[in-house]
Amino acid sequence: MGDIEFAKCDVCGQEAPVIRKYYYYDVKCDCCNSKDSSHFEIVRYCEKCKPKPPRTISLSLNQIE
Repeated sequence: MGDIEFAKCDVCGQEAPVIRKYYYYDVKCDCCNSKDSSHFEIVRYCEKCKPKPPRTISLSLNQIE
């Protein structure tokens, strides 16, 4: 049986059961714990809202020496 995540909706701001939508970007990063996959951001939204891609993304890159 699955678990239900209860959090703040990233679209409307209401505390409610939420669904996750993953947005993937063609950037190799150090923050997503996988050297083989691209960077991703998670948007949590309630059943009343439609998910939208984030306006800004945050990622971590190691310095090239």
